[in-house]
Amino acid sequence: MININIKGFLFFFVLILFCLPLIAFAQDIELEVLTDIDPFICQNEAIEFTYVSNQTPDSTIWTLDGNAIASSENMQTFSIVFNEAGSQEVAVVFFLNSEEITATITVEVDEFEIPEFTTRDTTVCRHDHFQLTTTEGLESMTFEWIPDTNVSDPNIANALATPKDTTVLILNISSENGYCTFTDSVIVNVLPNNVNIQLPPTAFVCDDSPQISLNTTVDPPGSEVQWFPNDGSLSSNTEQSPLATVDFSTRYIVNIETPDGCMHADTVIIRLDSLPEFDYSVVPGPRDPCEKYCVGDFFTIFSNIANPERFPDITYNWRPEDGSIQDSVTFQNISVIALTTQYYIRTNTNNACQSMDSIWIEVVDPEIPVNFSDTTVCANEPVQIIIDDTDLTDLEWSPTQGLSCTDCPNPIVTTAESTTYTLNATKEECCPVSVSVTVNIFFPPIPIDPLIACPGEPIQIIVNSEGFSNPQWVSNTDQLSCDDCFEPIAIVNTDTQFELRAFDEDNCESIGVATIGVFPMPDVMELDVSPGEEIPIGTEGTFTLNVSPSIDVDEINWFYNGDLVETGTRTVMIEIIEERENNFIRVEFLDANGCLRILEVTIDGVEPIFEVPNVFSPGGQTGINQLFRPVVVNADEFDGSFITDFKIFNRWGQKVYDNENNEEGWNGRQNGSQAPADVYVYVIEITLPNGRTRTLKGDVTLLR
Repeated sequence: MININIKGFLFFFVLILFCLPLIAFAQDIELEVLTDIDPFICQNEAIEFTYVSNQTPDSTIWTLDGNAIASSENMQTFSIVFNEAGSQEVAVVFFLNSEEITATITVEVDEFEIPEFTTRDTTVCRHDHFQLTTTEGLESMTFEWIPDTNVSDPNIANALATPKDTTVLILNISSENGYCTFTDSVIVNVLPNNVNIQLPPTAFVCDDSPQISLNTTVDPPGSEVQWFPNDGSLSSNTEQSPLATVDFSTRYIVNIETPDGCMHADTVIIRLDSLPEFDYSVVPGPRDPCEKYCVGDFFTIFSNIANPERFPDITYNWRPEDGSIQDSVTFQNISVIALTTQYYIRTNTNNACQSMDSIWIEVVDPEIPVNFSDTTVCANEPVQIIIDDTDLTDLEWSPTQGLSCTDCPNPIVTTAESTTYTLNATKEECCPVSVSVTVNIFFPPIPIDPLIACPGEPIQIIVNSEGFSNPQWVSNTDQLSCDDCFEPIAIVNTDTQFELRAFDEDNCESIGVATIGVFPMPDVMELDVSPGEEIPIGTEGTFTLNVSPSIDVDEINWFYNGDLVETGTRTVMIEIIEERENNFIRVEFLDANGCLRILEVTIDGVEPIFEVPNVFSPGGQTGINQLFRPVVVNADEFDGSFITDFKIFNRWGQKVYDNENNEEGWNGRQNGSQAPADVYVYVIEITLPNGRTRTLKGDVTLLR
């Protein structure tokens, strides 16, 4: 039993030792396929493949797209020609000890075919063309001919070439992915062969001058020339540039043959044109009786219509272009606004034919001759306007003020202000006309220097009055000390201007303006009041001046009800003694510009309010109404009692209390004894801080 187990174990161990090298070998094989060039090639090109391995195989098989193409015991290097385009897979299968290992590589093949040139070197006549290659070339390929001029399509292989000069045509070819390129060329020699009629394709002559020279260039010189048709309309059929005399529109053809046998032709159409006769009319006609138009009149110039079938190309152009023609100057008929006497000229053009017609339009000249230029004179200085009234009727001047006459040609103007005068009239008994002249009134200036003052401060106006007389101030005279003097004293509170009128040495009225500016208010100017604008009489209020820019306190004065109470301080305390709104606090000071400034505030003096009981009970157990006295309801606002006399009388007029203690009041006793319960009369005198007195009278009931 033990031997069997040992034998089995040994057999299994030997088997493992035998298999280990094979397993390791299968796991360690390395295989790779390499190429001598990049695997991106043209169709029909070959690539050499080599496998690289760390083991030597028993045999190998090479495949292309899965199909075996070669096998041997060990074919390490193998060359393949790729006849098909597209992506293809090359593989090598590696056999060793019954193991099979495969390595692959992908080859990209571009379709490629080189077209065949029709010629390598050729000679052609100019204007001839020939095909460059015999095939179109593959659609997947790209083609480029250089230069691309005179080639029918520079991007196809079999393009047509029509070179004008000797040249080398180069063809660049590329495969779809650019793996393959090819360049080839052809030399083309071009023989000169050109005839060119130096006229547009269609030239025009007019029937009144039907000749035209067919100027032509020929290259090379010495080429034979032949013109058609040979109908006698040409001065020569073999000259290079004959003269054509046409009776009707004709197509002329010129053929040449060069000494090298090259032929070329050119053509031209000579068209015979004419113009119709035109008749013109103007509607409406000119005005009666002058047989002219007025400036601004509207009229239309008409002509008969040219037959569009016979004259399809006829055009028109009107002159002058001065703005009077309201339509396009290329219209056949035009609307016109009359501006001046002149010709209206129309040029009629039908290709080579041209005519010119004119229409004379007379317009009444709107100008009125004036022997007067706009002038400047002194006020009320007479000046005469002189008008040439030839051909004028219905004269009327406006405005009429200041004119010696309003329906004459030569009025005298006397005016005190600049005025424009207009004359309306009728000229040549047809057209309304007008002219305007302006008489400007000049006021020689009176020199006056500008001033600046404090508001409300008198200041004298300084006038340079030399040569002037009869002064008269005409504005804001209520602020002047006089209105008929040169240098009055003015008092202003705001910026103000004063106008002065006077007469100079030539007795011409003159004007001067005196400008008085006012110093501006301080930036800050406030009067602060504490505790407020309601203050109990007999108490003090605090008043503070707040001003910016800052000033010297020596320039500050405080007033109470008009009386000076304090100077030289920004803050004062003033006792309020007047009842109600009878307390006026004013502060006067000089600001930074030296101007007197005033601030005022009205203080409401609050009075004491008295209440007098009508019953009291001295000695009562409640302890209430033990004394009889007046009560100040708002006593907490005041200093002092204000009671200066306090008397009480019984019903028989006997005095029972006489001001014994104004603060405590009557205790209900008379001569040391209790006064009987009864009704008593009281008389109380109150003295206010300002010295005024008041009397409180009434009765009070004493209870026991």
